[in-house]
Amino acid sequence: MKKLILLLFAFANNINFTNAQWQQTNGPYNISCLAVGGTNIFAGNTPGGVFLSTNNGVSWTPVNNGLSNTNVNSLFVTGTNVFASTEDGVFLSSNNGTNWTASTNGLPANPSITSFAVSGTKIFAGSEGYGVFISTDTGGSWTAVNNGLTDTNVLALVIVGTNIFAGTANSSVFLSTNNGTSWTNTGSPRGISSFGVNGTNIFAVDGLAYDSVFLSTNNGVSWTEVNNGLPAYFGVSNFAMSGTNIFAGSRGWGVFLSTNTGASWTAVNNGLTFGEVGTIAISGIDIFAGTNGGGIWKRPLSDMIQCGSNFSISADTALLHHYIITNDAFGVPPLKYDWSWGDGSHDTIPYPSHTYADSGFYNICLSITDSTGCQSTFCDSSFHVMRTTMRTTNYMVYIDVVPPTVTGISTINSQTSQIAIYPNPATNQLTIHTSSFYNEAVIVSVMNVLGQIMQEEKIKWSNDISMNIKNLPAGIYFLQMKSESGRVVRKFVKE
Repeated sequence: MKKLILLLFAFANNINFTNAQWQQTNGPYNISCLAVGGTNIFAGNTPGGVFLSTNNGVSWTPVNNGLSNTNVNSLFVTGTNVFASTEDGVFLSSNNGTNWTASTNGLPANPSITSFAVSGTKIFAGSEGYGVFISTDTGGSWTAVNNGLTDTNVLALVIVGTNIFAGTANSSVFLSTNNGTSWTNTGSPRGISSFGVNGTNIFAVDGLAYDSVFLSTNNGVSWTEVNNGLPAYFGVSNFAMSGTNIFAGSRGWGVFLSTNTGASWTAVNNGLTFGEVGTIAISGIDIFAGTNGGGIWKRPLSDMIQCGSNFSISADTALLHHYIITNDAFGVPPLKYDWSWGDGSHDTIPYPSHTYADSGFYNICLSITDSTGCQSTFCDSSFHVMRTTMRTTNYMVYIDVVPPTVTGISTINSQTSQIAIYPNPATNQLTIHTSSFYNEAVIVSVMNVLGQIMQEEKIKWSNDISMNIKNLPAGIYFLQMKSESGRVVRKFVKE
């Protein structure tokens, strides 16, 4: 095992590992919010608008076409839709920020939207001074739902099961069990500026008590202060979860980690030279921190925790009704896997495939156990199989799980491009049928589940390409086609 050397970090008198540290990305400064959708990372900047990274923070591109105001307060990703709150109201993008359209029907002028939450097809938005709004048509229109909400300065929203919690600026936490039709004051804590959920545990930041952290283990009935290890003036801004590990960003003190449900916190700030962390988010195997004045920083989760279960879901842009899950789980190998697809079926291999037999919302969970007994579970309840895609032979919704070394995301821009490989499973010969890469030179690579290239060749485009795979050992592989216009990855089995 690698020897770890310990040192004291400047932000607080806490122990950290010297062989692991934060790295500053080439991103914008003055970050107000971060949001993750699949392999896309969005950053809100004031006054620069929205920035997008598609390569894990290596580079960032402004995506503001259609935004009438670039002072971005909050970002929210649900499925393929991205919502941005600005001083001019809410904007919606359904193409990863390439274009934005106003989503303000039913909202007051300059509503100052602070937070979003989603439950099934219902999207909720909290605002300063106007309470909570609901949209049932993906932001096409909004309706106020404030009955019983005596404090309409809503700073934070979170949904746990069928319960919606609203954190208010001057009062306590409010609870709705009926999609916002009515609200009940739970009594404490007060001045809630942020929520975090880890299993059945709800964390809240009390803005009226030095941004201290409170925990509820009984659905908001009671709350307990959990600040052991945090500095005297806590300054916690928001949370990010990886399995049972809870990260907290803080204003002035950097990032803290709790591995015991908030019973104690440890600073994990080695290399982070800007302690003013206003927002944190986890993408794949990394955690990102947005700072005020210091830009965007990232650090591998494996630097700070022994094992972690995480994955991201993305739509295949080249093949309709096909989705890619990137398996970002890590730990001391070998790992044991349990994929729960939310429809009663399970898989126990790292990179399974799954087809849904009916429409609906599915809670997909991945639980892992590494060789030391470390366990972690991560769930995503946002996956929606539309009814119109089901019960038709040509339009079954199916998922392929791929390793993080293979993104699995088709980057061909043409919406009509199609890639198909057959037979699958294959024995000696694989045929690739494609309408993409027209008249281009294409590099075709076959990779194993570790991302290692097993064979590769450069060919000229044609509608049907043949590849000899008779020398490959039996197993699961990923075929990658790459040219100047983009990349497509497909999964196949060699018998």
